[in-house]
This record gives sequence, C-alpha cells and structure tokens, in this order.
Amino acid sequence: VLTGALAALLATGQGLTIFSWIGLLLAVGLLAKNAILVVDFANRRRAEGMAVEQAAAEAAAARFRPVVMTSIATLLGALPLALASGPGAESRAVIGVTVLAGVAGSTAITLLLTPGLYRLAARFASEPGARGAAVDAELRAGS
Repeated sequence: VLTGALAALLATGQGLTIFSWIGLLLAVGLLAKNAILVVDFANRRRAEGMAVEQAAAEAAAARFRPVVMTSIATLLGALPLALASGPGAESRAVIGVTVLAGVAGSTAITLLLTPGLYRLAARFASEPGARGAAVDAELRAGS
C-alpha cells in the first residue's frame, strides 16, 4: 500500500503531506477491513472442520465480490479528488492520488496475498475456537 501510494505521488509530482497521510490511513484501514473479511470467513470454515488450504481458497472466492465492490466504490469516490481543479485542488489531488493508488494496492494484497499468508500462518495456530473450548472445559471442571 505504502509503496504504491508513494510511487503514485512521485509519478504525479506531489509530495508527502498531511493529506497524503490521511489517504494512506484510509487505504490501510480498507486493507485491514478486507483482510478481516477473508480471514474471518476462512476461520469459520475451519471451525466447521474444513482443511486450511480449502478454507483459504473458499474464503478468497466467497469474499472476492465484496472486496472488489468496496474497493471500486472507494476508488470512484476518490476519483473526483484526484482530478480536482480550482482553489484548493492541490490538497484534494494529493489525497485523491494517494487513496487511488493505496486502495488499488490494498485490493491486490487482499485478494492475492491474504489467502496465502493465511495458509502459512494457520499452520502455526491452533484450530479456531479451540482455546475457547479448552477454557470452557477447564471452567466446567473447576466448578
């Protein structure tokens, strides 16, 4: 996200300002939201007994449309800012360019990297809900 946004700012001849930081914050927030959608869906499938690889693939396929729709809506909302002209256009253009590049990068990360990273990280984590079930069992045994 950061690399894409900084490259876009450099390509358009704009600098890193408070407005570009706001755009980066928005892009990172969208990345986190979309990644949470994919990971939560995969965790639910794993809790139902599905294998890690299959859960990650199904999560990526099932959450593809919501992630793309959210990203397109954000991109279309930022487009007028990036193409702004007139008084105050410099600040609006900076935030628009940052959001456009950052959201495009975050969408690619969500759709391509998140399922793969989930598969890698899931090997080192316990089954979803296992810790809660163990705590519940201990509480019942102690009562």
